Amino acid sequence: MNITAYLGATYGPYLKKAFNDLRDPEITLTAFSARVFLAEPDKVRESLKTADLLFIHDAGEGVANGLASDLENWPQGKPYLKLGHEPDDFGGNLEPALLAKASLYLSQGGPVNGWNFWLFLKELAKGTPEKAPDPTELPRFAFWHPYAPLPYYPDIQDYLAWYASYAENLSLGQAVGLMVNRFFWAISQPAIEEAVILALEAEGLKVLPIFAAFKEGQGTEKPAIPWIKESFNGSKGPKVKAIVKFISHFANEGQDLKPAFVGDDSPARANVRLFRELNVPVFQPLCSWRQSNSSWAANPRGVGLEAAWTITATEFEGAMEPFYVGGTLREDEEGLNSKREPQAERVKQLAKRVKSWVKLATTPVNERKVAFVLHNSPCASVEGTIGTALGLDATESLAQAAKALKAVGYLIDPPASGEELMGAILAKKAIADFRWTTVEEIVGRGGALALISPETYSQWFSSFPEKTQNELIETWGHPPGETLDEVPPAMVFEGKIVVSGLPLGPNAVVTVQPKRGCAGGRCDGRVCRILQDPLIPPPHQYLATYRWLAARRGLGPTRWSTWGPMGLWSFCPEKPWGYRGNAPRIWLLTNYPICTSSPPRPRATVWWPKEGVTPL
Repeated sequence: MNITAYLGATYGPYLKKAFNDLRDPEITLTAFSARVFLAEPDKVRESLKTADLLFIHDAGEGVANGLASDLENWPQGKPYLKLGHEPDDFGGNLEPALLAKASLYLSQGGPVNGWNFWLFLKELAKGTPEKAPDPTELPRFAFWHPYAPLPYYPDIQDYLAWYASYAENLSLGQAVGLMVNRFFWAISQPAIEEAVILALEAEGLKVLPIFAAFKEGQGTEKPAIPWIKESFNGSKGPKVKAIVKFISHFANEGQDLKPAFVGDDSPARANVRLFRELNVPVFQPLCSWRQSNSSWAANPRGVGLEAAWTITATEFEGAMEPFYVGGTLREDEEGLNSKREPQAERVKQLAKRVKSWVKLATTPVNERKVAFVLHNSPCASVEGTIGTALGLDATESLAQAAKALKAVGYLIDPPASGEELMGAILAKKAIADFRWTTVEEIVGRGGALALISPETYSQWFSSFPEKTQNELIETWGHPPGETLDEVPPAMVFEGKIVVSGLPLGPNAVVTVQPKRGCAGGRCDGRVCRILQDPLIPPPHQYLATYRWLAARRGLGPTRWSTWGPMGLWSFCPEKPWGYRGNAPRIWLLTNYPICTSSPPRPRATVWWPKEGVTPL
């Protein structure tokens, strides 16, 4: 029995593994991928001559179009079927019922359905498809854990009955929800999700991992949104403090509802309402289906098309922090033997980030510390660009946000208005040195929040990755900075690094964005290193400012809020997205919750002030 099959990038590895595990001596399989088809089309066409059955799983690769002439002349007595992710991808010379049955093996997934799919094709070629085992129905919504004794739990109570003793043995505390894309569970490729579950538990967090089918056509025995809501909101199990979401597409439930609030008119409306009601941070890890971890490390852009649906699209939902956590290792030239692989370092960092947000949520409000960072663009004059936000009122939004925080119990003394805040910043020169403003004047006017000693900064500096330490020394001199090529150290006063800004009560400060790629008070093109090299590391003062803000944690975690069109992440070295572990924006801020209003938003989502304030 000769079967020729085109196996696309999505189901290809799953089906090839199922065939290898089945070990049916009656089936000879000639499988090819898009790569083989493009490189050796004649080889593919030659295999069609001896095939008793042709199967194509075409998920937009256009293989069926490339074989159009061959399919037009396909012998009537031989079965031919084409499947895909959408009904429009279906085709062939089978009866609709048989085509639907073939699709059901794949959509249900799991090892047994993978084996039975090939048995179905074998019997189909024999003309006796009724002899093949029927597809095994698997749940569309269930709880799953890699160490659980059962492959899945349809009800949260059943899952918790097992998980209670498991969590107690590990001394796990607060609960985190984890939404797994059912597709990867179904094709037995959940390695990245497994790694994240274990990393979260290593941080002392309980994990409620659920898989769900959101898209239409993936099963409608019950809607996903109510099921997820009751699973995570505490009505049937523990109330989760955060959600890690591996599902990148939107729910299709409730899209006919009228907008109920600002921002409730996006294609992600159902998810927006779900996450708004659950009222917890939602993390969206980034995985690559097209490149391995080593390829990602060598790719200057980080990721490619994944950014569209994992970063851009999920911002409509309010999801945040698209950490790269894993890729796909291709184990042969054809690409049909592949597996998803977690990136261990990034998985651990994601778990630490989630833990920091959970700690923030469980810290008493009056113990939380807040740092507001205003955008600043030194090359356009420091004083004239404080809080620039493309025509929006950043300082007034900040003042209103500070008042709202005080109203709920934060120990903060908000400014009366944005105008008052701006006046105080300018009067005390709470900015970076520039032209007519020297570091001596900043300290003398009271614009210094802190003077960091060489000993303290040296401890921080020694914790940076060795590669970053060497780049900092080469660019800005040894800590705390030294004159190199007539470029003076950045914001150093009597041997100490100056952190500029203003206090806003016991537990809050406001500062301006430190200078990213220049140093000293001159502005003649000679001290601005970023003009020659946009990928240079930030100066010592830049890094010291954020480490000092982190060191202010005291009784509770620091929460940062950046304001304006560009923040810490913009124009920093390393990848535009899917950052590597030694990028400053990763290792500098790994453990601290951040809210930002500025694009790009690798660590947060947009904060939308109340009505009456021009929003950021």
